[in-house]
Amino acid sequence: MGRHVFAGRTLNLVLGLGVLAMISLTAVAASPPAPRVARESPLERVNREAVTWLSDYVKIDTSNPPGREIRAARYLGQLLQREGIPSRTVVSAPGRANLIARIAGRTRDGGVALVHHMDVVPADPASWTVPPFSGLVRDGYVWGRGTLDSKGLGIVHLATMIALKRSGRIPERDVVFIAVSDEETGGRAGMGWVVENRPEWLQGIDYALAEGGTNIVRDNRLAYVGIENMQKVAVWLKLTAAGEAGHGSYLNQDAAPQRLVRALDRLLRYQPGVVLTPAVSRYFREIAPFQHPDVRDRMLHPEELRKDPDAVRRLDPVYQALLRNTITVSVIKAGNGTNSVPGTALAQLDCRLVPTQDPDEFIETVTDIVNDSNIVVEAVMISSSASSPPSSDLSEAIRAVTQSIDRQAVVGSAVLAGFTDARFLRERGIVSYGFDPFKASNGNLHGIHGTDEKLSVSDLEFAIRYFTNVISEFALSPSRSAEPNGLSFRQP
Repeated sequence: MGRHVFAGRTLNLVLGLGVLAMISLTAVAASPPAPRVARESPLERVNREAVTWLSDYVKIDTSNPPGREIRAARYLGQLLQREGIPSRTVVSAPGRANLIARIAGRTRDGGVALVHHMDVVPADPASWTVPPFSGLVRDGYVWGRGTLDSKGLGIVHLATMIALKRSGRIPERDVVFIAVSDEETGGRAGMGWVVENRPEWLQGIDYALAEGGTNIVRDNRLAYVGIENMQKVAVWLKLTAAGEAGHGSYLNQDAAPQRLVRALDRLLRYQPGVVLTPAVSRYFREIAPFQHPDVRDRMLHPEELRKDPDAVRRLDPVYQALLRNTITVSVIKAGNGTNSVPGTALAQLDCRLVPTQDPDEFIETVTDIVNDSNIVVEAVMISSSASSPPSSDLSEAIRAVTQSIDRQAVVGSAVLAGFTDARFLRERGIVSYGFDPFKASNGNLHGIHGTDEKLSVSDLEFAIRYFTNVISEFALSPSRSAEPNGLSFRQP
């Protein structure tokens, strides 16, 4: 195509130049044909640019604590502004900020929010083979902390907004991009702050997509897409032990560290009973066909797991966690000198409860197990147990697009052992789902928060196509029937 344009321009230019015209025409005619260059589609362009966006995003160190997400918010705001998408950034605490951008639809109800968090968990450079905030693009991957949780997802959301803007189409409903701080430590400066201090940001939003979905991939194809609509309840506890300070050479079994260690030992020996909720039972039955034969029968008949603790222990730890309350010791602090016994010692526990468990009753149980009047048990955070209905117009849009990719793919619900910012939105009556558009990388739970976290470029491209088409299906037409517009899905 480039050759034809070039030849035409040459012909027009030289018609009045006599002999030079003949020379030019002869040269053009004799030159070998130029290779045809395929025109890049809008979505292909976005896919190419997204690799750079993610690399640069990862380079912004937003380790939480302390977060410092304001720099990330400014970066996202600049990318949006370049595309003519206005955004607003509001500071929620020193160095911390939240951002919103909205593409207005024809109607002001039924809008959908695309939510991700800008903060990441800390990374120890000594244990990585690449600098964790390098954003290195190598061997077909973007490397760095946050690529899986959740800056990669944020770039997918951003790419969807930009693809929609570039298409020139006006959606039927608002499509809203929200990037928040502080998800990793509870959300007080992030989505929790937004719902309390900027409720107008959520006006017209009836649906939201966030992190938290769980997919099963077989032979490089989506076999099961789990749309998360329910989470375990997070209860973070602080145990503070008090005792007499003294010299390390003296025997003192009532010292604060000794008291705390004995209490933690009792808690770790505690085995909560199996609790099978209807949501987990449904989830297990839906994913059973994709499990190893030894596990398949147990998941098809999950009620039998109540009677067989050994069968529960043979499940993947992710699935075990859905069946009982869990207690994890995550922080222990005491003295700072080997020969000096401190007067206080503390520990922090990350407890996750099945949704039907009452947090106050659980805290009473922990206090009873600790069984020490010199140890104070305090709740640092208790998350919500709110859920969203498993079926809605949004979940049906996900189902339609997924099955257009692979007719054999199964779309169902999922229960998450962790928590996400979706819980804040569910408390406000917004139908919120955890949806993972990645084929493989984001489904690797072991990579999230891990060493050498990375996201493959091919998976990023797949996720952008997948997610963009879900929003196209849901937001661009009243009947959720997406028209050809440069956003349509093509199997990579």
